[in-house]
Amino acid sequence: MEFEEITLEKYGVFETLPLSLGNRPGLVIIYGPNEAGKSTCLAAIADFLFGIPHNTSYGQVFGYDQMRLAATVKSANCGQQRFRRRKGRGSTKTLMDGDNQLVDEAMLSNHLGATTRERFEALFGLDHQSLRSGGERLLAADGDVGRLIVEAGGGLRRLVELLARIGAPYSFGERQRS
Repeated sequence: MEFEEITLEKYGVFETLPLSLGNRPGLVIIYGPNEAGKSTCLAAIADFLFGIPHNTSYGQVFGYDQMRLAATVKSANCGQQRFRRRKGRGSTKTLMDGDNQLVDEAMLSNHLGATTRERFEALFGLDHQSLRSGGERLLAADGDVGRLIVEAGGGLRRLVELLARIGAPYSFGERQRS
C-alpha cells in the first residue's frame, strides 16, 4: 500500500493541512524547521492507519469530535481508494470510505498485514530521536551486526557468500577504538 496524499482536518494545530506524498515509489522525507508540524504529520499517518488513540493530545485545539484524517491510498490489489478516519470511543467504527459511509476496518488493515502501530513506528515512522538512538545502538553492538545490516539492507548477501566461499577477508561496521 502506498499513500498518495493525506489531509489533516482539525488535527493538532492544523485546521486543514493537505500533504502530498507523491505517486512514485520510494522514500518520503518530511523536513522543516522546529515546530513546523513534522511530528504531527507522522502521528497523523499512524493514527489514520491504526485509529486515533483515546488519550491523544492532537484534539485539544479544535476538539476531539472534530478530528478527521483523510487519505488516498493505492495498492496493487485494490487500486486507488479514498478513506477518512474520525476519532471514536471504544469499539465505535471510525473508518469511512470516500462517500463518508462507514466501512469495515479490514478494508484498510488487509493492506497492513501483520504490521502493528509499534512496528510501523519503528520501521517507517523514523524521527530524529529514533534515528539517533538506533545509530547509537548500532555503534555499541558487538559481533556481526554491521555485516548483517549490510547484507540485508544493501542487497549484498550474494557478494558476502562469494567472499566467504573463496576465503577472502571482509569486515563491515568496524570502528576505531581508542
